[in-house]
Order: sequence, then C-alpha cells, then structure tokens
Amino acid sequence: MYKFDFAPVFASFGHLLAGAAVTMELSCGAMLIGLAISVVCAAAKTSRIAPLVWIVNVYVEVIRNT
Repeated sequence: MYKFDFAPVFASFGHLLAGAAVTMELSCGAMLIGLAISVVCAAAKTSRIAPLVWIVNVYVEVIRNT
C-alpha cells in the first residue's frame, strides 16, 4: 500500500503560492493584451478603409486556424 507523504508539499508551500501568484499575473496580463488587440481589431474591422479591413480579416483567419 502506498503512503502519501505531504511533508515536502507543505515544506514548499510558499514556493507553490508564489508560483500561483505568477500564474495569475501572467493570465491577467495576457487577458489585457488580448483585450487591447481585440478592441483595435474590432475598430479596424468597422473602418471603411478596405486594406485595413483586409489585414484584420487575414489576422483573424490566421489566428483562428492555428
């Protein structure tokens, strides 16, 4: 029968919390960058400048298909 030893987990709990904080910071940063890109692309897509709309359409299709 296995014996689970959580002592190493509890010993490095501070490192685990620090890693969770870094993960949250990276996630929030990525969401803000994605929001900024999407707002710019949405504004460009509603523009009447045809090359700008075409560039945004290409960008969306490339990102969507990866």
